Amino acid sequence: MFCNVGNALPKCKVNDAQWTNCQGTEKDSLGGIYVGEFKEDKYHGQGTYTHPSGLKYVGEYVDSKAHGQGTITYGDGSKYVGEWKEDNYHGQGTYTSGRWNS
Repeated sequence: MFCNVGNALPKCKVNDAQWTNCQGTEKDSLGGIYVGEFKEDKYHGQGTYTHPSGLKYVGEYVDSKAHGQGTITYGDGSKYVGEWKEDNYHGQGTYTSGRWNS
């Protein structure tokens, strides 16, 4: 883990045994990068996850899962804006296709 951005929360410290109630940056094994809030070493609060494939999620997290309000944009330009529950579309939202049929 490595630290970055500032926010109302303090920056996460690399040498801390656990990241909690702090703001930081983490790169995962898939090459994705999360920038946002942490609680007990999990994405928790507001954050942005960007994957090399072009996928990008901006929104709320609970226990490292998209949960609450958020927007995901896929590599093909498709987008979902709305409510999430445990990494799934849930409740009110709008999906827009990035590809148009002729």
